[in-house]
Amino acid sequence: MNGSGRTGTLLILPLLLLLGACDNPVAVEIVEEEPAEVETCEWLIPIGIELVNDYFYALQETDLRTTLGDPERLPTSIVALNARGDELDRRAQELDCDIAELNMAIATATDGLESADPVVNVLLETVRAGVFDAGQSPVGDWVFVEGTVGGDAIELAPDQSITLAIAADGTASGKTGCNDYTILEPARDGEWPVAEFDVTAASCPSEVHLAAQDAYLGGLLSVRTYVIEEEAGLMLQSSAVELRFERIEESD
Repeated sequence: MNGSGRTGTLLILPLLLLLGACDNPVAVEIVEEEPAEVETCEWLIPIGIELVNDYFYALQETDLRTTLGDPERLPTSIVALNARGDELDRRAQELDCDIAELNMAIATATDGLESADPVVNVLLETVRAGVFDAGQSPVGDWVFVEGTVGGDAIELAPDQSITLAIAADGTASGKTGCNDYTILEPARDGEWPVAEFDVTAASCPSEVHLAAQDAYLGGLLSVRTYVIEEEAGLMLQSSAVELRFERIEESD
């Protein structure tokens, strides 16, 4: 489950392949037995919900700050959960499950889990992101760096920042430096057909802000795919549009 190039924080977690629909996740006792045999992707539902809940309560009982980046210091409960996640990964691949669909479903199912410890919440969000590894998951906060629409570069005002926040279910929102916008169509398996979005109607502070906002939002309407590249970051693309973003790292 663990891919190459992960940060120290992510070493503590497996990348889960999960499916479920549970509006009120409940605590379950952590067990070390392997998951029961499954014959269809749907059989992963109860196993996946149980595993995410187990992670949540195990993480809250772990001194995370002493284990981050050092797998050798992980408690046995986390090691056992990692092994269970790896087994789910293997079985989901054997069943040829829709990985993005599994991840988005489990993210929605476990949305009610929240800890008073912000570190637990960050790691839990990684669990919810599922099988996407740190370099391939679009989930998270991004800032627009550069882009072209129809061959013309988008020129930002000196004080303008355009952002994009992608949720675990594939929907997204952000700011243009003038207004807030919300994208309801989910991103799935590298495809992201943005057909429409909601935008607030505040005035921009200058013509440069307005032009950049209009070019960016117009470009979003043409976006059809996304890719993640280790060096380039997140790229939203179509035949005539290329929008590049860098990930906004969590502050200490």
